[in-house]
Amino acid sequence: MPFKMGAVFALVLTALCPAFGGPVNYTLRNFGVPTHVVTVDLSSPYVSVRAQVAAGGIGTTESFHSMLRRTRPVAAVTGTFFDPKTKLPIGDIAVDGQLICRGMIGDGICFTKGGQLEIVSRADGVANNWQNYDAVVCGGPTLLMDGQWALYPRDQGFRDPALFAKRPRTAVGHTYNNKMVLVSVNRPIHLRTLGKIMQKLGCKDAVSLDGGSSTGLWFNGRILSEPARRLTNVVAVHINNPLRGQVASGPVSRS
Repeated sequence: MPFKMGAVFALVLTALCPAFGGPVNYTLRNFGVPTHVVTVDLSSPYVSVRAQVAAGGIGTTESFHSMLRRTRPVAAVTGTFFDPKTKLPIGDIAVDGQLICRGMIGDGICFTKGGQLEIVSRADGVANNWQNYDAVVCGGPTLLMDGQWALYPRDQGFRDPALFAKRPRTAVGHTYNNKMVLVSVNRPIHLRTLGKIMQKLGCKDAVSLDGGSSTGLWFNGRILSEPARRLTNVVAVHINNPLRGQVASGPVSRS
């Protein structure tokens, strides 16, 4: 669907389940650059968030299209960075309380069975081996923590010069009313700009994810940001009774 680049309009699409009012929706926002935003109501009993890796397991890659066909999420965003040579993720990944990949850096984007999202420092997560969480992906750098600016990449172990240049970006944020926002920006921006976007979206916590040629975002049948390379992992959102789900096109609204 076309949009006017300079307009202050948002195109809204909603993943609606008639009985419970649409816990996942997409909005195109403009914060100086077009920004794709998928909002997930984590309080909905019909929503689950999972860490998903390539079909061949840790150390392998899979195309974004293949991951989506195989796992059928309602929404998905690129996960943590990975080494292009070894294909090993640089952050920890845990599934159902079990560590499946031990990385080196990055705070944990952690999901509980009770529908809560917590940003946990890597040190604390490693200490309990992520056993308290249903799903964990360690990303970074962290942008916001408890409503405060927290973008100190080198202190968090991030030193790759490419990270500090302008590049396409993805991020996960958590709002004060228990909404998760998945964000992608296809135009090159700095990390600081990404952090300011997450603040404007009402996030109290936010963590950057892999970007550049790995930038990917999917919502209910549409690839909003298409990675230029194969991926090792994604953060995926599922609606748990898909037979009652449908896609509806909402009105154009002001952003």
